[in-house]
Amino acid sequence: MTTGQFSRLEMMVRMMAREYKNPLTLEQIAAAAGLHPNYACALFSQASGVSPHVYLNRLRLTHAQRLLATTNMKIVDIALDAGFASLSRFYSTFSSACHCTPTTYRKRFIPPA
Repeated sequence: MTTGQFSRLEMMVRMMAREYKNPLTLEQIAAAAGLHPNYACALFSQASGVSPHVYLNRLRLTHAQRLLATTNMKIVDIALDAGFASLSRFYSTFSSACHCTPTTYRKRFIPPA
């Protein structure tokens, strides 16, 4: 990877880290680095091993996991705060990645009575 490509990748990662709570398109992510969406996706995937979409979902899931473990927020509020467009999309993505539901995940962090 060239220095220029690394710099463009860094621009995309920073943009996603800053904006993951908002709806983001590949076009917006690519524009943050001044790249065509197809090239941005290929560059990102080659460098990180995952697509920008997968990386964005991982950022959102990490935020949701933190909130599940440390707050009493309603799950729907956590889903929306983490940037998921719907509760069903959140449950589907969370369950697939974490192999449990958000409720089950949260129960791991509740101290025994």
